[in-house]
Amino acid sequence: MRTTAIHGCAVAVTILGVTSLVGCAEIGEDDDGAALQGVTARDLGRRCDDPFAEWSAERARRQSILDAYLAEHSAELDAFLHRPLGSAGVPAMLFRGFGAAFPDVWGDGHLSAAGFMPDPFRPGATDPLGIGIATGAGGLEVATLTCGACHTGSVVGPDGTMRTLIGAPNTRFNQFRSRIERTVTDPRYLAIFGENPLTTGVRDGVLAARAFFDATIGGFTYNPLRIANPPDYNAELPGNLDAFSIVAATFTRPEILDPARAPEIIAAIMPPAPAPSDIMSVWRQGARAVAHWDGNIASPIYRSVVSDLTAVGDPAAVDFENASTRVDFMGDLPPPPYPFDVDMGMARVGRVLYLAFCAGCHADGNTTLFPASDVGTDPNRLAVLTPLTRERLIAALRTACTDPAQCDVTDDEIVPEVAPEARGYLAVPLDGIWARAPYLHNGSVPTLYDLLVPGGRPATFYRGSRRYDERRVGFVSDASAADEAGTQLHDTTRSGMANTGHDTRAYNGIDWSRNRFALAALLEYLKTL
Repeated sequence: MRTTAIHGCAVAVTILGVTSLVGCAEIGEDDDGAALQGVTARDLGRRCDDPFAEWSAERARRQSILDAYLAEHSAELDAFLHRPLGSAGVPAMLFRGFGAAFPDVWGDGHLSAAGFMPDPFRPGATDPLGIGIATGAGGLEVATLTCGACHTGSVVGPDGTMRTLIGAPNTRFNQFRSRIERTVTDPRYLAIFGENPLTTGVRDGVLAARAFFDATIGGFTYNPLRIANPPDYNAELPGNLDAFSIVAATFTRPEILDPARAPEIIAAIMPPAPAPSDIMSVWRQGARAVAHWDGNIASPIYRSVVSDLTAVGDPAAVDFENASTRVDFMGDLPPPPYPFDVDMGMARVGRVLYLAFCAGCHADGNTTLFPASDVGTDPNRLAVLTPLTRERLIAALRTACTDPAQCDVTDDEIVPEVAPEARGYLAVPLDGIWARAPYLHNGSVPTLYDLLVPGGRPATFYRGSRRYDERRVGFVSDASAADEAGTQLHDTTRSGMANTGHDTRAYNGIDWSRNRFALAALLEYLKTL
């Protein structure tokens, strides 16, 4: 690294062959350039002001922008957090007793074991954040998910209090469907809630769904006789799920009742291998020309609808008005600012490196698909969309999308047709990247440090902690998280869960492990996005 002082309290920094001006001039301050003779990049910012105080002021500014946005869109925020995604669910009169009756399954009355938490926006509310009540068949009230169930994160802040992160992935959301099954098939269920047409009907419906998913997902995509070392698709894995396989399974229903055709249809529709993926952030959707890890949904309204279909299962039960409301809300929703300290002197140097080595791929509006063979990431997710799956997914989305004006787009605007050899992963914008750990599409890299230094990535680590690792930039994932409620061990050796990829040495020649100052500076800047 080389620095050269210039006038205006700025410094020309050359690091990893890249030169750029960084300094207090960027934030409108001025000083005598002669005072910076011989300054190092680590000193940059401290000569002008306290770099930590500078981030504190910037963080407060960004938080005020976010607060104003949420206040301006209060009705949309309420729908995002509290409005059910559809009219299919568990009878509310039963569901509201699950947490208290089965703390070993749900954690507590707020369903903490499934990743839910008390609703900070409705003090005293009976239902946790992420659960909404809808009117189902026959006028029966049912409990089901809201958008906030998967897309409201949380972190323990520097003061020790829990902070709610609107639009962040819920890194603790964990096996909601399986917990319902465990509840209604438990011998205590009928003893507690009574044996009557409602309770037995719910149990029988859940058992039928289990048999169906075992025949499709379990019998094909996750079948250990077909796939080497598959994960258990019912295993505890906070923040990570194979939602696409669940939806794909429903597309086999027209024929699966015919035993003669079932294997043929399952093979033509179900993903050929496990493809567990992490829940994505949903802020600033307007900057994303296409959605999902592999860019398989283009139209903004259909992006919203497909998320609801994943949770509801039945396209006819999707609340389209709610899905439509969220499109504008998420279009410009700002990410939450990093709540901990940032050394802005280091971050300025990191910005130089980010612009040189990261921004080109992770630009707003990017539609480039990077083949797994190029970036080295686990390829399973790229094979989920078979021709028949695409056909039936489009048909299901058209059923759920009920407004002629908004929904009148071509099939390719809903789910672009991409040849197998052209499939790849998106390099999504990195706004709020600090809150999106763990990393890669399958969440198999715990921190940004591990992402940039691939040689040291752990084969197993703990997911689900709300404590934050400020140095490595990600949630705490080492053995100290093992005893925290809601954490689970993540095994990257399983099919679809490989922790390979994004090795910058392979495609831009940078070995961050040999450039520790540059690595620290880049990590510091990434906190500010």
